[in-house]
Amino acid sequence: MRVGRPPGALPLLILAGCTLDAGQETGVSISDSAGVSIVINTAPRWATTTPWRLSENPALEIGAVDGEPAYLFDRVVGAITLSDGRIAVADMGSAQIRVFDPTGKHLISFGAEGDGPGEFRQVIGLHRLPGDAIAVIDRLDRLHVFDSSGAYRETLRIGTLPVALDPLTYHENPPRDIRVVGWLQDGTFLAWESSHIVWNEQRQFEQAQTLEFEYSRYSMDPSPLNTIVRIAGPTFQPHPMNLVLRTVFAPEVLSSTDDEHLVLGLSGSGEVRWYDDDGQLVRISRREWPMRPVTEETIDEFVAQSSPRISEELLRGRTFADALPKFSGLLCDRPGNVWLRRYEPDHAAMTLEYVRTFDTTSSWAVLDTTGRWLGDLTTPRRFSPLEIGDDYVLGLYRDEFEVEYTRVYTLTKPDQAP
Repeated sequence: MRVGRPPGALPLLILAGCTLDAGQETGVSISDSAGVSIVINTAPRWATTTPWRLSENPALEIGAVDGEPAYLFDRVVGAITLSDGRIAVADMGSAQIRVFDPTGKHLISFGAEGDGPGEFRQVIGLHRLPGDAIAVIDRLDRLHVFDSSGAYRETLRIGTLPVALDPLTYHENPPRDIRVVGWLQDGTFLAWESSHIVWNEQRQFEQAQTLEFEYSRYSMDPSPLNTIVRIAGPTFQPHPMNLVLRTVFAPEVLSSTDDEHLVLGLSGSGEVRWYDDDGQLVRISRREWPMRPVTEETIDEFVAQSSPRISEELLRGRTFADALPKFSGLLCDRPGNVWLRRYEPDHAAMTLEYVRTFDTTSSWAVLDTTGRWLGDLTTPRRFSPLEIGDDYVLGLYRDEFEVEYTRVYTLTKPDQAP
């Protein structure tokens, strides 16, 4: 297929009459267009300063091959650090949130599988709220809130996704499937809802369809306060085996939050946008990313890295984009910098992992809070960051035997040293 302008891409902005800030720093130009700061990066800042570094070995590792159940992880889907240094880990397999002290000693576990107060059908996310409250995201569009000691507070219903889907009911009245992105400093949270695939009368999927994402801000009622932005999302294609699947290597919209903004990454163009809580676009950051065409070798790597349980016929029968996206992951760290994981062919592989880890190292481009490209750094192989602080990276490590560990690496920033 031929990929044109990436989903949600803005048309070329006319900068006539805009205020330009050439500044004294090379490698970046900043302009203002109707109140939107446009940052054009041509070289990383770390080309002239000392880059940030990640420690070669973990400063902390939590987990074990066998022994006490609290240290045996089965599908870690989130990890956060509380203000006193404790680490909370969301484990999908046990339907528990496990809390450890700063040295990695287990303190408490809470939650269980079920439908009652403080129980989960399937844990898929973990967030730290203002005031150190803990939010657990459940597969059935429920948001559970606990205090920092693990005491249950409340459960909020944030969608209408039922336990079982009746095809006719779904067709005539599709449920609302709302996915939480993150919290703002004022206690509201941001989430997105996708449009639905349109079927014909025979419930067949006939042609490619691009869905739309609607990002909104919610109170803890929970009720939508306002819409932030609507933007084109993933494209789905018919498959010869009568399946509906995304276009492989197609551009996606990735999202995160800092204390004040919704941050969107358009992986097709490599552009990053910041929106305030009123839905105003306040900043755009751009840079030149290399164009990497999808070749037969690229497709071979996608097939090789996919689960052996998935037939090669299904894998090779999918629709492929013409070029690789620019990045496959976006995280906002605690200070508000944006981290973008460089896209590699195996990142699209079909696997059974909810949180992917990769056999090779990952390269991350870092943008500061103004949209300036600082430079790139590398995270270890088999490690996926889940939270990034001012001086640490917390995430999931999966060894060659598929044993899972929660790891912390030290992040050093020499250019910020006193």
